[in-house]
Amino acid sequence: MLFDRDVSSIVGSSASDIMERQMKLDDSEGFPQELFQLLDKVLAFKIEVSEYNLKSDYPVYTIQKICDDPAIR
Repeated sequence: MLFDRDVSSIVGSSASDIMERQMKLDDSEGFPQELFQLLDKVLAFKIEVSEYNLKSDYPVYTIQKICDDPAIR
């Protein structure tokens, strides 16, 4: 799960802006163009695996940080 502030820093638009544009275009099922900016990107993620994830075999994890610095990869 990525938070809106993290994604908007990468694609340049907030989730609400993207959704509003899709609704104005009457294209709620379409693929938002902003997400194409994620293609071919190399990113490093710091992922939180909680005790709940481990005990409950819960496969949804929180991303703590995102980095596109090539030195971090």
